[in-house]
Amino acid sequence: MDEQLLRRTYQPSEIAKLDPERERAVLKVGSYIRRTREQGLQPKGLYLVGHFGTGKTFLMGYMLSELAKSGYTGVIVYMPDFVEELKGLFGQPERLKETIDLMKETDLLVFDDIGAENMNPWFRDHVLGSILNYRMNRKPTFYTSNHDLDRLQEHFSFTAREGEEAERGERLMQRIRPFVEVVEVGGVNKRGMFGA
Repeated sequence: MDEQLLRRTYQPSEIAKLDPERERAVLKVGSYIRRTREQGLQPKGLYLVGHFGTGKTFLMGYMLSELAKSGYTGVIVYMPDFVEELKGLFGQPERLKETIDLMKETDLLVFDDIGAENMNPWFRDHVLGSILNYRMNRKPTFYTSNHDLDRLQEHFSFTAREGEEAERGERLMQRIRPFVEVVEVGGVNKRGMFGA
């Protein structure tokens, strides 16, 4: 994420004003922040879905930044890079374990652009499955995606090496679908515009 954007202080109304079509999503994220501050970690996370460049990642970064002020830890992971970087940790089992444990234990975990990664069985079943299995019923997990939940399940159900594995895709979605509130993020592509 652009650190300059995170350093700046925003109000939800200011973010919504940038594009009225995403006002509902901004209000949902703002409400989630308030609820967490008042009641503690929530049982469900948010699944932000929308077209490219509508501000999904920005909204999740805003949420992490705001809740960090209340003492919560958070991690945001860009999925296409994360999958590739983990492959490089095959020969470093301690670092791999530390990375996975960090993602299991952090208060707020965001999988950014999920569904855009090159899916492989090892990552799906042993990394992502392990993290989500640990977090469900313990800590909320958040997602941004261009895919709705049904399309995400299709993505998880196919790998280049193994082909169609519908049961494995469904198993993973059982660790996502019941534990998120889906929030549609409307608007136009703001990539390259300040304050998107």
